[in-house]
Amino acid sequence: MKSEMPKLEVRDNGFFLSGKVTFEQVLPLYRRGVILFESQERIGLDISELTHSDSGILALLSAWKRWCLGRQKTLELQRPPDALRRLMALCGTEDLFLPALG
Repeated sequence: MKSEMPKLEVRDNGFFLSGKVTFEQVLPLYRRGVILFESQERIGLDISELTHSDSGILALLSAWKRWCLGRQKTLELQRPPDALRRLMALCGTEDLFLPALG
């Protein structure tokens, strides 16, 4: 059974990622993000509407962060859900994202 694709969209001059993110959606989301983020120097990404995520979200955010660093862009995560903060802490990745958490 194929799960519903999460949404990555532009709203009010910012980027929003919502829905359920699993490994199966990481590559298409990564590609869409690269297209949307290309013209921006600072990427503010509101992730407050994530409903569920497995560790695929960490892979996605890490890939976007690496992409941004390679292009002198800034990724700022805004309003991360508590469940994602706990997952970052469990996986030891909070230091990777802590400066980017808003």
